[in-house]
Amino acid sequence: MIDIDFFKLFNDTYGHQKGDEILKLVAQSLKNRVDMSEGFFARYGGEEFFVLLNGKTVEEVVDIAKDLNKVIHKLKIKHQTSTVTNSVTISIGIAHSTSTYPIEKDQLIQKADEVLYHSKEIGRNSVSLYYQNKVIQY
Repeated sequence: MIDIDFFKLFNDTYGHQKGDEILKLVAQSLKNRVDMSEGFFARYGGEEFFVLLNGKTVEEVVDIAKDLNKVIHKLKIKHQTSTVTNSVTISIGIAHSTSTYPIEKDQLIQKADEVLYHSKEIGRNSVSLYYQNKVIQY
């Protein structure tokens, strides 16, 4: 699960038309990176996105998530009202399931959403992982 940090503030500062442009730019940039990993990318609602990476190790998934953050940083989209930095950032929540530590589909989405909000609570612009019944911060 991915969320654009302080998107409401962005819209309030720059207007909804600019917000829509940035939403499309961020979505396309994220999708391009996910496509390179043969993953599935979709808008989940508002400024949230969903990525499914089947058959990837936890290390691969974390590396891809870190790359997604880098992709958005490289866009250098001005966001003067963000309390994180002066450009648009994203927060990411990952839930990883394996045969050793299985998680049902609905619970997988719930856990990814929970750790996404963990990333947001600790300061945003970060990646949080739910794996083996633990939350790990990157």
